[in-house]
Amino acid sequence: MAKRKAAPTNLSPPPSKEPKVSLCFGEYDNRHKWCYCDPNCEKSLRLRQRQDHYADAEHPDDIPPSVTDSHCSCTRRHPDDLPLRTPAAAWNPSKLPSRSEDSFNKAEAKLDEAAADGKKTYRRQLVTHYGIKGPPVLRRVGSLDRPGSYPWDIMHLFFENVIPALVKLWSGKFPGVNTRLQPFFLSETTWREIWAETSAAVGTIPSQFARSLAGAPNKFTAEAWCFWFLYLAPALLKGRLADPYHTHMRELGRIIRICMQLSYTREELERLRRTSPVCILSIHGMLHIVDDILFCGPCWMTWTFFVERYCGFLKRGLTNKRFPWANMNQRVLNFAHLAQLSLLYDLKEELALFRPPRGLELSRFEVMYENEYPKHILRAPRWTNYALPDDITPRLVNYLAKTLRAKKSDLRPLLPQTFTRWAKMRLTDGDAIRVAHILRRGDENQRDNSYVRFTRPGDDESVAYGRLDDIFEAQLPRSPNLKQFSNKRRIFALITPCHTQNRNAALELVGYNSMEEQMIVDLAAIWGVVGRLRTGGRWYIVDRIPGSFKPEMVPHAEEDEIEGEGDPWD
Repeated sequence: MAKRKAAPTNLSPPPSKEPKVSLCFGEYDNRHKWCYCDPNCEKSLRLRQRQDHYADAEHPDDIPPSVTDSHCSCTRRHPDDLPLRTPAAAWNPSKLPSRSEDSFNKAEAKLDEAAADGKKTYRRQLVTHYGIKGPPVLRRVGSLDRPGSYPWDIMHLFFENVIPALVKLWSGKFPGVNTRLQPFFLSETTWREIWAETSAAVGTIPSQFARSLAGAPNKFTAEAWCFWFLYLAPALLKGRLADPYHTHMRELGRIIRICMQLSYTREELERLRRTSPVCILSIHGMLHIVDDILFCGPCWMTWTFFVERYCGFLKRGLTNKRFPWANMNQRVLNFAHLAQLSLLYDLKEELALFRPPRGLELSRFEVMYENEYPKHILRAPRWTNYALPDDITPRLVNYLAKTLRAKKSDLRPLLPQTFTRWAKMRLTDGDAIRVAHILRRGDENQRDNSYVRFTRPGDDESVAYGRLDDIFEAQLPRSPNLKQFSNKRRIFALITPCHTQNRNAALELVGYNSMEEQMIVDLAAIWGVVGRLRTGGRWYIVDRIPGSFKPEMVPHAEEDEIEGEGDPWD
């Protein structure tokens, strides 16, 4: 698939067909790739450099002299007033000249000409220069416009090129670049600590956020790089990466978040255009993201996460090692037949390859009170006739008194003697949450999904994070002292807040060292599940609540949090 590069094919000259021949065979400085002592030699690279440089310079006499070779054994030497190399041509990043269909056709003609002449080496040089190997198969589709119809795929651009390259640069492993003396270099010991903390974080991150990150980074997929860079790297690299580079890294994360939004505003795109950096070819592709969005739509319409996931799905089904391609063809054909059957006989859910999001669909072990809690679904196990512990009752009274602006003495007698206790819940947009007391202690394969983002009760309704300890359901009696809660069903959540000082982890890096006193909130105050990461002796919140940014990459068929079908009610 054709891509746009910094140098458009209609402006940049192709490589020379003639080999570079030196006319001087004497000894010379190694910095001189070719020692052209005769200025009259028209094949001399140095002569062409002089001609081009003087032609482009406004004041040739102001060009500083450069070091020349004074040890040529042939005794012929021409004083060189120019740098050893002519500066490369440059374009304004905000006004890049784009390729066109005509420039592609000309480039393909040169490739065909080189192939017809049998000049394989020269053709390889042309391939590198133009960035294409020949006419694409889709060229026969006349409605496609090159290169506008081939936008940069952000999965490959960011998560298989830019971010891995950035990590290599920080670790001193980027090919051809020595960064060990740079302020952003991190030692091998530091990286071992980072990857160990990454693997350890799996247990405190819900499974719907990401798959296992063990074996980092050798076993990282594009999905793993995405989650690691956007949610874990800001905390893992804080205090390790120098502040200017840490700030720049987070700015790159902000750019990626914008690219992965479902929709954009013109202001966001213009801001994205101004902040996109450029370097090597893969990073240079970021300069074209805004134009690709304007021409082809949001990035999620053209990314290849789902294509590669489907390819992996097909590969896992290969059973015939002797005829793998025939086996795969038959598998694709079978799924095509199933797709047609699902359309003919309305069997989309029964024949779906991946289970779709449940949404409002309830299993037989789930309960939803749509009028009171339209976004929250309670799930088994459940305990009826549950009496609140003595230390929890005062907290519930305090919450009701603050919410209803009533006296505690008037509210305490109105509390029911028993409650219904729930251990699990989920939100209609997919988040599954468990209370902390049912988590199996010591289970290394368990993913902790008991920490939530919620709104503190009060006038300011500030953002908070905490551990969900319990869920209680109660039918309150009819009483004027209960005001809007009179004769209503209310569901309360017992939460131990993290000491995060009301900061929003979806917008900034939020860490904490301690927990606060338990408190009661209404179940409707819970926004969703969050993850946690421990690094540097401190916990950090991983928040991807809807409304901020929430990529969903884990197929619902693979979620291990949805366990309700086998759970008993009591």
